[in-house]
Amino acid sequence: MVDDELSWYYDYKFQSKHYPSPMNYLEYDCSVYRNNFEPYFNDYFFEILKRRVSESFIKGDNIVKNDLSGIETRFLNFYRSFNGAGIHETYVGAENPQKLMILLKKICVLNNFDPMCVESAAHSTVPGRALFFLELFVQMNYFDVIEKFQQTVFDMDESEQRRLISSPSLMLVPWDHQEEAFNEWSKTKNGIVEMATGTGKTVVGLMTIQKLSEELGPNQEGIVRILAHSTAILDQWRQEAVRKFNPLLDETKSYKSSLKFNNVTIHFNTIQKIVKDATKLEANVFNHDEISEDEEISKIYERAMESIILDDLNSKYYSDLLIVDEVHHSAAPSYRKIFGIKAKQKIGLSATVDDNKGNFKLNILERELGPVVYNFDLKNAIDRGILPKFKWDFHTTYLDDTENAEFEKITKSILTKLTEINEESNVILKKSKEVETEFRKRKYPLPKYHVNKTHFLDLKDFISFTSAAQSCKITLPPKWVELFALIFKRREIIHDSKPKLDEATKLAEMYLKSDKKIIMFLKRTETCDEIAELLRINFSNVFVVHSKIKDYKTNLEDFKAAKSGILIGANILNEGIDIPDAEIGINVSSSKTRLELIQRIGRVIRKKGDKVPHFHHYSAIPKLLDYYGFDENLLSYIEDLSLTEDIAWSQETALKLGIDLKINDTESNDIKRMEQYVANNVSLDEEFETSVGSLNILKILHPFYERTNVKKPAYLALRRYLQEYDGIEISDSDWSTFIFKSFAPDHDYSEGNPMINIPGHYWILLLGGRNPENIVRIFNQYEKQFS
Repeated sequence: MVDDELSWYYDYKFQSKHYPSPMNYLEYDCSVYRNNFEPYFNDYFFEILKRRVSESFIKGDNIVKNDLSGIETRFLNFYRSFNGAGIHETYVGAENPQKLMILLKKICVLNNFDPMCVESAAHSTVPGRALFFLELFVQMNYFDVIEKFQQTVFDMDESEQRRLISSPSLMLVPWDHQEEAFNEWSKTKNGIVEMATGTGKTVVGLMTIQKLSEELGPNQEGIVRILAHSTAILDQWRQEAVRKFNPLLDETKSYKSSLKFNNVTIHFNTIQKIVKDATKLEANVFNHDEISEDEEISKIYERAMESIILDDLNSKYYSDLLIVDEVHHSAAPSYRKIFGIKAKQKIGLSATVDDNKGNFKLNILERELGPVVYNFDLKNAIDRGILPKFKWDFHTTYLDDTENAEFEKITKSILTKLTEINEESNVILKKSKEVETEFRKRKYPLPKYHVNKTHFLDLKDFISFTSAAQSCKITLPPKWVELFALIFKRREIIHDSKPKLDEATKLAEMYLKSDKKIIMFLKRTETCDEIAELLRINFSNVFVVHSKIKDYKTNLEDFKAAKSGILIGANILNEGIDIPDAEIGINVSSSKTRLELIQRIGRVIRKKGDKVPHFHHYSAIPKLLDYYGFDENLLSYIEDLSLTEDIAWSQETALKLGIDLKINDTESNDIKRMEQYVANNVSLDEEFETSVGSLNILKILHPFYERTNVKKPAYLALRRYLQEYDGIEISDSDWSTFIFKSFAPDHDYSEGNPMINIPGHYWILLLGGRNPENIVRIFNQYEKQFS
């Protein structure tokens, strides 16, 4: 109580603040009051300090445990060193506890001490009060850091302390992998950092800002520009910069408000805004008639105009450091104009740039930002204990009769349209030449199956080629656009399938009854609202976030604060949302890429206490037999083998993470038909185009024949398990067990599964038709090539 009274007194005396004491001491002479309390407080305070010091140090060398007689002097020297934080000269306390906390944490980090000692002292005492300093002194002394800490403070005058408080320097010690990523980027100050969702790539970006600030001269000002495709991501960046650099700033403002530190200003811009400005400049500059019939003169004029556009763009968006978050989006044709911004230093951040290394998306980004300098995937994160292991279930549902009829109708139109397009081989060849020319001009690698193309093998081939064409802004013929529209319309049936949504809603209800915290991923905003309305009949803790809700951030914050509930959203939940205590993920929207799937998994596998996250992935499929009968030729249907590929993605990712993937309904005839198509129609001697890239059997088999140290190749153990298998059809769980034991025979499985990275292993199971003898034949067939 005396500590409080003295603190209030000094606040009143020096800052004319309202005196909040319940005792109306202001009616009396305050100096008399202080003179009576202060001696008593000082004597008792230092007696407590001596007791705390003598009782706290139970091991290790420390600087004061054998010298309690000098503890008062040592403490006062420690306390008075913080003159830049507004401390009182006589009473032990600070006028501005926020400034003090910032200064303390930053000095800890400068000395590579965990600032947790500051948080620990603040947890049990009021920051800035005398007992706070007492606890902090004891905490620091326990870790033998006072002398080094105090020396750092003594080396700084009052103005330097204030500059440190307002500088963009972190108030935390980065994790090892964040230091590794930053160090790799620092070698050239250009490049791409890939880090799994939840592993702190934002901190790496903040570290680059701090480095820029430290390297600037005395009178230099640095400009940092952070770009992202989402306002939610930019808002989170601004909030994180305030929290980790200087909490005295207002974190409630939107990304539109720049942050000004002592020598660095941080601006936040959406990619769309920069592209819009660039497009306006282009419209103004190129709004003219043909300049000349001479082709060479026209080209020179065009280059001159492009230079003017870039100059105008850079006058508005120039930066010393350019940070592009979720950089994989920036390879899209409409977004690439952002790379016209000049910056001395550049960094791209993403969970992963692409599913397939070496394709044109990665080449675009590497050319503009530099190579991938660091990769820290989910496997590494779980292996190092940054993220927890989790449970993963794969659910299949079927279209209802109405959906199935519509699906069949659209499918017939798709097959007709594809036939019409293939009849115009000259048009396909012309577009193939255009793509080849543009790819060479941009120095992108062009897949060999897109060269001199005269027909499309199937819908997969069509989609792959047209995606490449669109990336170069090549205009598609009308029939091609019509086919794309049909494919999209058919996919919508899969996304909005009622049986799938019903099953997922039932699962959500079950978890809500158990007071769990759930995130549900959907495709469309309308569906989000519909599911929310159904759940609100019985539950009040239902929160929705999507782009059509103006104040969705309030809903997000309410969900974060809730002990249980469900957060329902569309694409906005994929990136830039941080909810560490969410433990259940329900993915109802089919993921377009493995990156999207991994990002959604990352939303719920954050480290938080002892929670064991559980991720549910739903996939809806048509009833094939209704309209395909018993025709084995499903070649034209290949675009919709997404279920087989979804399982392959999931199995491969689960194996990397040491997770047992539970697949429901694998006994379905329709799933078996799709698997049988793969087994019957994929040639093992050739590459086969799928939505996850070319299925190259040699690359898939290579790890099985590789020798690690003196151990035998894994295929020998796997072959033995297959030969001893008591059955004619291998289940998914048995196949995963074989893979684990073949590659990690000495692992202690009582502690859980190991983490193994064997890309594409699931396709071996499908290529062999789940038959152990057929799979053994595959390994025998290729054994000589690896011997």
